[in-house]
Amino acid sequence: RAIAGHTGQLLAMGMRVGRDGLLAMDKTRDEEEGAKRPRKMDHDLMTLLDKYDLQDVANDLARNGITSVKVMEEEVVNVDVHELGLGSIRTHRLQRLLTHLHAARHERTHSDGEQVLTNVDVDKAIARMLAEPLNAHAQRHGCEVLHEAGYPGTQTLITEAIGLVTAAMTGHTENPGVQEPGCAAFSGLAVNTDNRTAIADIGGISLVVVAMQQHTRQAGVQMQGCWALSNLAINNANNQTAIALAGGIRVVVVAMQQHAAHTGVQTRGCLALRNLAANNDSNRMAIMSAGGIEVVLAAMASAGASVGARLRVQERGCGALCIIGMSGAMVQRRIKDEGGVDVVEGVVAAAGASATCKEHGHTLLTKLARV
Repeated sequence: RAIAGHTGQLLAMGMRVGRDGLLAMDKTRDEEEGAKRPRKMDHDLMTLLDKYDLQDVANDLARNGITSVKVMEEEVVNVDVHELGLGSIRTHRLQRLLTHLHAARHERTHSDGEQVLTNVDVDKAIARMLAEPLNAHAQRHGCEVLHEAGYPGTQTLITEAIGLVTAAMTGHTENPGVQEPGCAAFSGLAVNTDNRTAIADIGGISLVVVAMQQHTRQAGVQMQGCWALSNLAINNANNQTAIALAGGIRVVVVAMQQHAAHTGVQTRGCLALRNLAANNDSNRMAIMSAGGIEVVLAAMASAGASVGARLRVQERGCGALCIIGMSGAMVQRRIKDEGGVDVVEGVVAAAGASATCKEHGHTLLTKLARV
């Protein structure tokens, strides 16, 4: 009764009358919107999500307070991915990411500074791959473990790993479940300069190209194949030539054409074309002839699954076109004729465009202005 005469004022202040007749403080509009608004996610976690093709779950994680790799590592045992409602495929990918982070927490450092993932039993996986070469599950799991392990210890072990991935892909060419992690394993191993040559020498380039040719509808195979070819081509002129001769440029272009809505394929495809074109005029001409300029421009002009995904594709696309466009007037004119000026101008002017994207874009626009 004492406050009855002030009900209007209290309601205006955000109070409400509950079912029990009592007054309670309502959440303000700002508080409600703040609860719904995802927190900003740091660059390292976004990069990790990109690796596992999980860019579109970033907001879901942020709403659950997971905004950095450190937080995710700390919360790894508490996260129930099934409660996030991401669907079976993304849930599986996120579970793999959490397994990777759980492994990273248990790294131990040897006296020589070498780091080993103690809960990823590389030796056991290798032993099973050797013992069961016809078992597709064993080969798939082994390739996945080697991919997760990344740079797995001594050079002897690395050489053995390259051989096992080669054998797995050779023995199970028709199984995309083996081909995808096989390409992924090569991609991880190819981060190391010496491994790029070793993989090429053992026939790894042809295996990746064949996998992409035989499994054109499998986005996972295409994405990991593009990534493998991209890493194999980094600062390696021999591999650049070998990839082109094996049909690698063509399979990357086809992958981007057939999976135009798949951010992972588009980003890795742009990276692959960029690395294949670097300091290689012959490959730049081959990329133009294969339709590489058109697919990169199409990727950059696409709306994308999200703002973040679109910006990443556009950055990779600008980088690819900048390198491809260094070949000369013929290639530059092709970029210009295909509407490259309008696309690149739009990309570099877009809100959120990175400094790298703008740098590559302005460099390319300067070249195109002279044609």
